[in-house]
Amino acid sequence: MADEQIVGCSLQELCDAIKARIQADFPSLNSVLFQSPTAQRQKMPLPACLLYLPELEPGESTDPGTGQLTMMARFEARFVLGFAMPNAEMEVIALATSFATYLQNNARWLTAEGQRIGKANIIGCYKDEFEPDLDQFEVWRVEWTQEIYLGTSIWNTQMPTPQHVFIGITPNIGIEHIDDYTEITHEP
Repeated sequence: MADEQIVGCSLQELCDAIKARIQADFPSLNSVLFQSPTAQRQKMPLPACLLYLPELEPGESTDPGTGQLTMMARFEARFVLGFAMPNAEMEVIALATSFATYLQNNARWLTAEGQRIGKANIIGCYKDEFEPDLDQFEVWRVEWTQEIYLGTSIWNTQMPTPQHVFIGITPNIGIEHIDDYTEITHEP
């Protein structure tokens, strides 16, 4: 991804972008809900996708050089079908694995502000039998992680980008050694 700059975003922007993209790219889903309360899930039209952000851990990258917080976000998508649907058990597996393939190949969520998030890393697809309020449905869960940068980059300012960069070698640094600095040039 060297040709693509990943910038920061707010969690709300990211969640909105994921939800909107899934709604657009999976038109067979009648409901796409993020961190939905139990009452909302009981009335949702099926098939449905329930999205969760259960965990944020420090990211693998160190300082991205932007002043932002690097985090590894773990997401879950639960695909829900009614038992009465013909071949529901196989259909929900097909939906979950189709989504996992989609994540692996396409999921670089683009927020409304044009901010792009990095590649998704699939953790796995699982039958989900441990959500008590969904025990009357066929449910499969897809889990994935994505590295995100939270906060605003120090480079997102109205200040001009430096056109000349100079390097000094310690101990000959500072104003008193300005003549000892060498300009770094880039030749195309």
